[in-house]
Amino acid sequence: MKSFIANPDTSLYRVTWEKRRDGNCLPRVDIISEAFWKEKQIPLGVYGTVVKDTVACLFGQFSKGIHLARVAANHVTDIKAYECWVNRVWTKRMPSSNTKGAVMTINIAGGQGTSTLVNGNASIPAYSLQSHPGMSKSGKDIYLSYTRNDVFAGHGFYSTPIVHVVWEVTLPKRDPGFPTVKRPSMFKHLMKAEDTLKFFKDGQYLGWSGFTGVGYPKMVPAALADHVEREGLQGKMKFNLFCGASVGAEIEDRWARNDMIDRRYPHQVGRNIKQGINTGRIRFADKHLSQFPQDLVYGFYTKDKPDNKKLDIVIIEATAITEEGAIVPGASVGASPELIQMADKVIIEVNTRIPSFEGLHDINFCSLPPNRKPYLVMAVEDRIGSTSIPVDPEKIIAVVESDRPDNTGSNTPADETAVAIAGHLIEFLEHEVKMGRLPKQLLPLQSGIGNIANAIIGGLAKGPFEQVTVWTEVLQDTFLDFFDSGKLKFASATSVRFSPNGFDHFYQNWSNYYDKLLLRSQQVSNSPEIIRRLGCIAMNTPVEFDIYGHANSTLVAGSGMLNGLGGSGDFLRNAKLSIMHTPSTRPTKSDKTGISCVVPMATHVDQTEHDLDVYVTEQGLADLRGLCPRDRAQVIIDKCAHPDYKDLLKDYLDSATKFCMRVGMGHEPHMLDKVFKMHVNLMNNGTMKIDSW
Repeated sequence: MKSFIANPDTSLYRVTWEKRRDGNCLPRVDIISEAFWKEKQIPLGVYGTVVKDTVACLFGQFSKGIHLARVAANHVTDIKAYECWVNRVWTKRMPSSNTKGAVMTINIAGGQGTSTLVNGNASIPAYSLQSHPGMSKSGKDIYLSYTRNDVFAGHGFYSTPIVHVVWEVTLPKRDPGFPTVKRPSMFKHLMKAEDTLKFFKDGQYLGWSGFTGVGYPKMVPAALADHVEREGLQGKMKFNLFCGASVGAEIEDRWARNDMIDRRYPHQVGRNIKQGINTGRIRFADKHLSQFPQDLVYGFYTKDKPDNKKLDIVIIEATAITEEGAIVPGASVGASPELIQMADKVIIEVNTRIPSFEGLHDINFCSLPPNRKPYLVMAVEDRIGSTSIPVDPEKIIAVVESDRPDNTGSNTPADETAVAIAGHLIEFLEHEVKMGRLPKQLLPLQSGIGNIANAIIGGLAKGPFEQVTVWTEVLQDTFLDFFDSGKLKFASATSVRFSPNGFDHFYQNWSNYYDKLLLRSQQVSNSPEIIRRLGCIAMNTPVEFDIYGHANSTLVAGSGMLNGLGGSGDFLRNAKLSIMHTPSTRPTKSDKTGISCVVPMATHVDQTEHDLDVYVTEQGLADLRGLCPRDRAQVIIDKCAHPDYKDLLKDYLDSATKFCMRVGMGHEPHMLDKVFKMHVNLMNNGTMKIDSW
């Protein structure tokens, strides 16, 4: 048969295995795209794929040889997320079958095979040699198979022998595996993650490190989930879980799917856990993130615990352990100091996959009234604590090696709406400087996460402001651009949540950032005292806001939990300038315009009209400072509402004003029998557009 097209279209399929008792069940096969790789493109993956941690390395075979690409494993269906190895560098530009420099030479197995690669240098072949840890019973052995070219009766064929290898020494006891563990006494606690299962039982109170999906434990929680799935303990082994904020969704969502979470505080991100909360299966309560650690130490969350008032086990990820036995966190601090303070027992996961962050932290513990002292931070770069977290050695019951990176994924790129919002906001800041209400270097910035925040910080990196400082919760990739532009002088946060590429850039340019960045405890990074003293400019995104300036940051339709309050209230209540930014509408399948984010009355209020100064949408910016409620409403409708909803909101304001003035209640006019008519129509008819009030 002759091949008419040298490099034809290639389809991409997803094969899904579902765990069932019937071992003969076939997997479900779904087609992602019939022409995922277009004609004359290199079909990546057809010559082998290796997944290491969260990165997939894919090999494609074409007429000129073998090509290599990489992509975050959870974005394998997004062709825009791929990076290709061309001319010995990674590039986003997808090569064709004729691109020079796209050929990857692999000198193993006669040119065949795939490898785990680091910057294009081959290490262990995965095609020729495969490991099977699932066959091991003791953990002191492993089964290996390899591909061998055999001959039988004059005919050549491939065979796959399997070899049983027994270790002479249990690997976790090797000191060289923990070069960042500088206290020898810690090695007596070394064990595998699965060996810690004996410490856990149903109903325990657990604490995890982590904040905004970085610096969280990965090995022990995964081993617990494995145990529950293997033994069929879903719903029978449940825990009360306390973390500084959100942790890795791949871990927490798995726990939620296995019904392993009874109570959860104070913030979360993940589809399964959100579903568990909104169906009543998981008891959740959010809290201002500055208050959560202190309330934990006050004993508010353990006051009804029957045996003792401590957290039973706290699992902390470390990038190093000092000679004194103190823990050096990684990309986040969060509530780890207070979790350790309240822990009965501590398990440390030492992450050898990432470099030590030693020296990058400023750690404080929470003291109790009436002995609390002020946090003497007068500038964002001021240090007031230690570089590591001291821990009572008697609390430590296990030290586990971790080799998994934070599963952050790529950042959401800024769209036209986000860029427009950023433009309005930067223009406003320029005007405030011109009017003398802000210094030319601005005041310390706080920015949330998401594509709007990325657009704003990206715009500032290209903007006119120099020697800018940041006092915030979390830094994203665009802050690296801000640093690299030379315009960001110093940043203080409690976590750095970079994409995999962002973390690579951060580590490779460590010397450029090391003395310009501090990671603090969240009760310091979000301290109202410090935020007010520094005069921060706070910028956050709500679910919706109403015409009088109240904002809803947490509950859809006043009932459905999204993620939690987070730190928005800490900053917006206490900042010099409190700014909320959001698209004027959010798209839906049933309405071309979408849901209006500007409504007559917010269905839930997290930030009141007394806390907020400025609202921004892609339509414009509403400066509410010094305005009475009725004037605020007019400005918000004129500047922020989408044109498809502007007349509707004006009609509501006019009707409510006439009604309330007539009865002598016209300060902040509302018609209680009609104020949620847009929301009710959305639930009943799929649109917020109504004919009349």
